[in-house]
Formats: sequence, structure tokens, C-alpha cells
Amino acid sequence: MFKRFISILLIIATLLTTVMSLGGCSTQNNASLSIGQWLMMVDEAFGMQSYTSDEPYFSNIKSDNPYFAAVQIAAEWDVIDKEKSVDVNEKLTWKEALITLTNVGNFTDTDATDDEKISYAINNFDKSIRSYWMNRVISPEKAVSLLSIAQKKWANKEYDHIIE
Repeated sequence: MFKRFISILLIIATLLTTVMSLGGCSTQNNASLSIGQWLMMVDEAFGMQSYTSDEPYFSNIKSDNPYFAAVQIAAEWDVIDKEKSVDVNEKLTWKEALITLTNVGNFTDTDATDDEKISYAINNFDKSIRSYWMNRVISPEKAVSLLSIAQKKWANKEYDHIIE
């Protein structure tokens, strides 16, 4: 019971922090998140705070990049694929949001395809999402909502065997 209480408090704190940090986005006409911003949010929401390799996983993201730590953490925790290129300044699409959330929660097998991960996310996070949206930019509000859903699902994940 105490663990659930703590997880609920963490979820609420993360959501409030995220919503407050996105407050300035409403003044822009086309509010959107960059992939770098998204990875920072995902890392924070799931408590991923450190990385081990100072060697960049992506040649275009050097240590002086403001998103370097977020990318290194996401790569080491298998949130993003180290074999694919990443542009941290690119706008976040539905596809990237759904895949990263499925990866961060370990909701599918590690060898699942992107389509399988997207299918899982649609069926388990929000059935109103349409598969033809994948290349569209996701709004910050929708991204935060999906992040919250994935975080709750991850925090309340049930296992087949005892995890200690």
C-alpha cells in the first residue's frame, strides 16, 4: 500500500513539473516538443538519472549539446535505438512518443518491431490513437498525457514472479 502511495505521489509531482515547464509553450502558435525535450521528460518521469559512457552514442550529439545527458541515458536504458540516428531538435512525432514509452516501460519484448510497439501502445495507452498519425507532430498536452498513462502502467506493473 505504501509503495502505491509513493508511486502516486511521484506521478503527481512529475505531472505538475511537466505541466509547469510547458506553460510557456502555449504562447507559441505551433506548440511542439523536440525529441531532446521529450527524452528529458521521459528520463525524469521514469527516474533515470545517470549514464556510464562519456563517449557519445550519436556522432551528431556531442557532450556540449544541452540534450547530451538525456540522449546518453535514453540510449543506455534502451529507450532509444543506438543503431538509428537521432536529431534532438526535430519535432516529436506520435511514432517516436509511442515507441519510446513502450521501450522505457519494457512493455514488449526487446526484439519487437516498431509496428508491434506502436500497436501495443495504441491498445494499452489510448485506443483513440490512429495508426495514420504516426508521422504527425504530437502536441505537448497529448505527449504529457501519454507519458502519465505509461508511467502509471509501469508503476503498477504486475510480474509473474517475485521481484526483490
